[in-house]
Amino acid sequence: VARKVTLTATYGLLKAGAIGPQMLYKHAPHIVPLLASEIEDQDASARHLGCLCLSIIFERLRGGFGEQAVQDLYPRLLKRLDDSDDVIRMAVCETFKSFMLCAPKEAYRGTMITYTIDQLFIHLDDPDPKIQKAIFDVLVHIAEHVDGALVLKKANANIQSHRSPVMCETVIRAVNKLTK
Repeated sequence: VARKVTLTATYGLLKAGAIGPQMLYKHAPHIVPLLASEIEDQDASARHLGCLCLSIIFERLRGGFGEQAVQDLYPRLLKRLDDSDDVIRMAVCETFKSFMLCAPKEAYRGTMITYTIDQLFIHLDDPDPKIQKAIFDVLVHIAEHVDGALVLKKANANIQSHRSPVMCETVIRAVNKLTK
C-alpha cells in the first residue's frame, strides 16, 4: 500500500510540474531505476503508474539521458508490450514515444533500435485495433525522430508475415509522407 501511495504521489507531483527540471535532473539517476522496477511489479496499477511517471520524466528531461540508460531501460519497456493488461500496453506505447526522445539520437542504434522495431512490428499485428493504432504511432514517432529508413525496411519485411498487410502499408505511407 505504501508503495502504491508513493507512486500515486510521485505521479501527481510530476504531472503537476511541482518537481522542477533541475531537481528532476539531479534525482533522475535514483528515481528512474526505481520507477523502471515498478513497471515489472505484479500489481497492474503499479506498472501503469510507473509507465506514466517514466513518460513524464523522459519528456521533461528530453535529451538528458545517456546511451547506458537507453540500453538499461529499453528491455523493460519492451516487456510491457506483452503485459496482460491492455491499459498498460497502451501506456507503455506513450512511454516509448517519450523514451525515444530522452537521449541523443546516437543512443538509439544497433541492436537496441533493431530489436525494438522488430518487437513493435510483432505487436502491430495485434488483433485489437487500439493496440495497433498505439503501436503505429510509436513506429511513426521512431521514423520521424530516430531512424525512418529502418522503420521502412522493417515495414516492408513484415508485410508478408502479418495476418493482413494493411497496418504495414499504413506505416509505409506515413513514413514516406515524413520524408516528402
